[in-house]
Amino acid sequence: MTAADIDVNISSLTDPLEITPMPVGLDAGGRTRISLLSTLFDGKVINESAGLLYDEEEVGNATVTYSSTQNHMTLQCQNVGDAAIYQTRRRFPYFSGKSQVVELTTINFSPDINIIRRIGYFSSSTTTPFDTSFDGVFIESLGSTVSLQIWRDGINILNVAQASWNQDTLSGYNWDNFTVFLIDFLWLGGAVLRLFVKDPTGGFTLCHQYDHAGTSLSTFMKSPQQPIRAECRFTGPTIALSTAFNLVCSQISSEGARTNTFRGRSIDSGERQYVDSNNTDYAMLSVRLLSTALDSIIWIKDFTGIVTTGGDDGILFLCVDPTITGGSESFVTDSSGLFEVGTYGGAGDNPVITDRGTVLAAVFISGGGGASGKSLGDDVTRYLASAIDGTPQKYVLGYQTYTGGTDVAVLMNLAIF
Repeated sequence: MTAADIDVNISSLTDPLEITPMPVGLDAGGRTRISLLSTLFDGKVINESAGLLYDEEEVGNATVTYSSTQNHMTLQCQNVGDAAIYQTRRRFPYFSGKSQVVELTTINFSPDINIIRRIGYFSSSTTTPFDTSFDGVFIESLGSTVSLQIWRDGINILNVAQASWNQDTLSGYNWDNFTVFLIDFLWLGGAVLRLFVKDPTGGFTLCHQYDHAGTSLSTFMKSPQQPIRAECRFTGPTIALSTAFNLVCSQISSEGARTNTFRGRSIDSGERQYVDSNNTDYAMLSVRLLSTALDSIIWIKDFTGIVTTGGDDGILFLCVDPTITGGSESFVTDSSGLFEVGTYGGAGDNPVITDRGTVLAAVFISGGGGASGKSLGDDVTRYLASAIDGTPQKYVLGYQTYTGGTDVAVLMNLAIF
């Protein structure tokens, strides 16, 4: 907090010092903000479109493109019915009783007729054109106004136009300029949500506050665990002068500690797997979200492997969406009902990985050195993820043996939030 953030009222030398923090100096739960946040996601795109972090959908002739000169994403529509969507593959954990902070930056967000621009912390149905069952919060630009909207599983809970914002309407603000939105909320089933915009003269201006507790029989969003998402839609019939807008950067933080917040779960390959061809990648164990539980927060804490017979060295690696051929693959739903575990064949029946996809981490396994493992630490890609169309990504433990003729057993330790 800086001097610009507080009002100081001193009546006399004997009176106590009275300090009243500005709204942005308090979190959504009314606590005084401190500088240390628990970062959940850093969403900048620099020198790449960050395909491992984000998914894209281009409906019709819409496009989602990365600008290397501006380091931002451009979403643009061409024809009636087009939709361009850019969304994180991961949902992010909400910790009960702790304010969640979402910051988003955009350019060219001024409202145009027949062009819908949205940016926020929300999801939708998983079938094209992905425009029903909205859940979460977003800022929308359409026609002649910008609005704040909250949705719960397809039900519009709040839709307030800029002119009706209850704290500051930002009269005369130019939405085409680089704009910083800050949304914070306290869920606990639905307590409070606030929208701030970075003021050109300094500081964040509180624009609207929505107090939900005590007003409804339901929550204000079905799930507090949502992705970052930006989208552009052309509803027609008249084309706007420009349909494009830009997502520059985003971040999500929790305003509180994250200790003692997860449930542990361990999965393993069962019987030891026989790998018999040198320099060949074999699928050993996999995990993926259930399509009915995409807002579940599950991450891979670490993985371990051991050579049980044969004594050969090799590499154990964790990869995302590899190409697997041959052998047998079997998935079983975990007792939590949130994810499913994939196992692969028996002796001599392991499917072969012909393309590793993206390798997240790897460790050398010594044939005579006991078990070896790898922790994923704070790697954001450890979160189990899915595409906009609801397809879960598959995380696979693979093993490459150097000379073949080896029995290997592997396991993963998971955290469920």
